[in-house]
Amino acid sequence: MSATITVRFTGICTHILSGLGTRAQHRIVLVRADHGANILGHAIPPHIPTLYIEPGDIEGVKGTLDGLKPLGPGMWQLAGARLELEGLATERYAPHKSYNEEVPHLESRGGKLDNVGHEVVVQERAAGYFDIYGGRFKATKTKHRAVSTTLTAKVSGKPRLKVTCFWNRETSSIALRPGATIHVQHTGTMRGDTAYDFLLHYLIFPSIPDDVEIPREKKLSLPKNPNDISAGCSNSQYP
Repeated sequence: MSATITVRFTGICTHILSGLGTRAQHRIVLVRADHGANILGHAIPPHIPTLYIEPGDIEGVKGTLDGLKPLGPGMWQLAGARLELEGLATERYAPHKSYNEEVPHLESRGGKLDNVGHEVVVQERAAGYFDIYGGRFKATKTKHRAVSTTLTAKVSGKPRLKVTCFWNRETSSIALRPGATIHVQHTGTMRGDTAYDFLLHYLIFPSIPDDVEIPREKKLSLPKNPNDISAGCSNSQYP
């Protein structure tokens, strides 16, 4: 018996597709940006990575959920945890055509990016990871040109989200209702995100050249609602 689980990634979610040194086929890195950053002279406000699951989609919790900081019913801040879906069925990992076409690549105009820094991408110098072992990815774009991604995955047995704490290696799990949706968001704490928020993705590299690419934003299309994001708060992929 299998169930379908949906995971939606919004904001500064950096998709790493190779060089992980793990069995994961795809790792999403939530860089540490809760204090904000100043990158290439651009002031970027704090971004808080959160996990949200509708309380009605949660059927129980096993363990202490170390690495997740409670923020409210069904909501936690990622504070040093690796997430993964347990019991993935034999469904292969398969990015939809929209994923490859829509999700911005990290690159520099001079092609001078270093290799990713293993400290951030592998050795847990990040707020959190979400590891992908199967399922189908697709991308969508809002009217304000923010690109988000959605994973649809089939799991066998009871659906569970496994949580592994970085510092003590303790594991916990959240039992899910079949058909549940998991939301992973990494967005700013201040109104008015800009194209420069996208620079946070480049924190996966040891150094950032001054000619890196960021999405272009049309000023007339920028959101007025502080809860609505624009192109600068898109997901990214590398390579």
